[in-house]
Amino acid sequence: MKFAQAAIALSLTAAAGLSGFTALTATPAEATTRCTGGTLLGRYALKSNLNNKYIRAGIGSDAAVGATSSRIGGNKSWETFDIYDLGNRNGLNGGTYALRSTQDPNRWVSIASNKALQLKRGCTTNRRNHLFMANKVGNTLQLQSLSNRQWVIQRSNNMLQANAPTAGGNVPKALQYRMIRVSAGSGSNSTPPSNR
Repeated sequence: MKFAQAAIALSLTAAAGLSGFTALTATPAEATTRCTGGTLLGRYALKSNLNNKYIRAGIGSDAAVGATSSRIGGNKSWETFDIYDLGNRNGLNGGTYALRSTQDPNRWVSIASNKALQLKRGCTTNRRNHLFMANKVGNTLQLQSLSNRQWVIQRSNNMLQANAPTAGGNVPKALQYRMIRVSAGSGSNSTPPSNR
């Protein structure tokens, strides 16, 4: 499957549609927006194209993220994420996203120092380890970390890491995640997070 090189943003009206930019501009240290100040696009589950399992957050004591679940646990579960568009805020270009856990809405998908995806508290536009760009074809998504510019890949232990250097050409299934919409942005049953 070939993916466009341009990063593409989720559409508000049809979360399956995309548009966006690849270039990033510097964010002044004093300019920051809480991720909840972005546009809530909706609630989604992501399913691995490699093992056909749903992406689950909060695995183990380090709250890791991996493709391990055989079903979505419900509208608010470890397998669902509220996706926020933070493009055009504080120097970020369109197509910049943050994924919030619906089971623990004060924590966000983040890149740890070992490049593993984990849930971490707090999310602002100046914390690049919480932010992702997206490539999308149809309902298949790829995510690229803004903190290290690496692509999110499913490793042999089914855990997700942002350490794939490229997603060009024929993209391996380990970098592909199908989007399943659980609810729309304006009508989702989101639990308000703390303001950190």
